[in-house]
Formats: sequence, C-alpha cells, structure tokens
Amino acid sequence: DTHSTADYEDLMEDVSFEINLPPQPMHSYAIAKDLATQLHAVAKQQGISTQTLINLWLQEKLLQATR
Repeated sequence: DTHSTADYEDLMEDVSFEINLPPQPMHSYAIAKDLATQLHAVAKQQGISTQTLINLWLQEKLLQATR
C-alpha cells in the first residue's frame, strides 16, 4: 500500500459526528411456521439473512407479475 495514514497519526485528532438516516418503513406479515423454517434454511444455505431472501424472492415475483 502506498497510501497509509500511519505516518500521520500524530497529526490526527478525534472528532465526533452524527449520521441521521431517514427510517425505512417496515411491514410485518404472518408466515406459516413451516414456511418460515424453510425460508430460514434456504437463506442460511445461501449465506444471506432470511429478510434478504424474502425481499429478493418478492422482487423476482413482482417483476414476473408486472411483465
């Protein structure tokens, strides 16, 4: 690496700041227990969260439905 900050640590000072992101609306839907179990297993197998898997699948289905 040719760009290291290690040489300039004595010139650095601590700063504090806030990040205010607008909240994303969340919706909850009831899912049958066996479906939730299967969703969790598939998500784990793919190395993603169950929420991400559900969102990906819903996006795919909505895209298909609106063609």
